[in-house]
Amino acid sequence: MQTPAFYDTLFGDLPLIDWAQHGNKLEGESWAAFARAAEAKAAGQIAQACRALLEITRMADLDSRHYLQAWSALRELNCPEGRSGEREILGVIIEAHADHGENGHDILAVYADGSALYLDHAGAVTTWPAEDPKLEDEIGAVLDAAGAILPKIGPWNEKRLPPPERGNVRLNLLTPVGLCFGEGPFAAIARDPVGGPLVKAGAVLVHRLQQQPKATVN
Repeated sequence: MQTPAFYDTLFGDLPLIDWAQHGNKLEGESWAAFARAAEAKAAGQIAQACRALLEITRMADLDSRHYLQAWSALRELNCPEGRSGEREILGVIIEAHADHGENGHDILAVYADGSALYLDHAGAVTTWPAEDPKLEDEIGAVLDAAGAILPKIGPWNEKRLPPPERGNVRLNLLTPVGLCFGEGPFAAIARDPVGGPLVKAGAVLVHRLQQQPKATVN
């Protein structure tokens, strides 16, 4: 059984307070900056919170989800700085409903920092650290395929949808301007000249990740 809380952390769009609490026992940036932003928001000091969040977007060598969370919080607080984000791929999440009548769905998450994660419908998770370059080509192929799609779709400004229905695949592009996605029947998307290359690149990466040790999400 997949854990919704874990699933939601993959998108980099948790509410500011929730994300800051993930790091409330950790020191150093960018967690300290998120804590400052959350405290400023709670005190009604929105401009101060916006400055702390913008500071995070300019930090070097952070995990991609920190950048995504900072941009998401800038939009959450309606910060003017939130409109300065680039249309670039910081992450990709491919979701497909489980085959063979099983419940749950399979998730491939890939990030611009070079990390990746595969979470299957049974809760088994395989992670790939950004520091290991052995899957650099496969991860790069996913990011490149997503980059080719990005100019063709705009950001989704509503609440993120529940996981895709049976038979569908959803291609989520995570960017500083928000979530961009496309969804449709798996067979149709796989044949599509726009979405097909991303589905294919994702399948190759999943195959490689499935050969690695697994953990379990409870």
